[in-house]
Amino acid sequence: MLKVKEGELNAGWVDEFSNVFQGVLAGNGIGVIDFNLVFRVKEGGLSANWVDESSNVILGLLSGNRIGVLTHDLHFFVKEGALNASWVG
Repeated sequence: MLKVKEGELNAGWVDEFSNVFQGVLAGNGIGVIDFNLVFRVKEGGLSANWVDESSNVILGLLSGNRIGVLTHDLHFFVKEGALNASWVG
């Protein structure tokens, strides 16, 4: 289970996603790779909706307004801007 807290160190934990292989945080973004190798991202508050970004992912990265994924077949793709932007790679 990926748990995240926002605000002070003594803030309560929020359950974000279960069956997580990897979790990443950057700014107001949260990303998870589940055990089916699907990379999902949400931006904004902890209750924002998840957006499926890519499948067959073994590494997910968030940095500023960029999202990067390394796929199981070792191809690297990146997108910049909105969560629904096109992948480049």
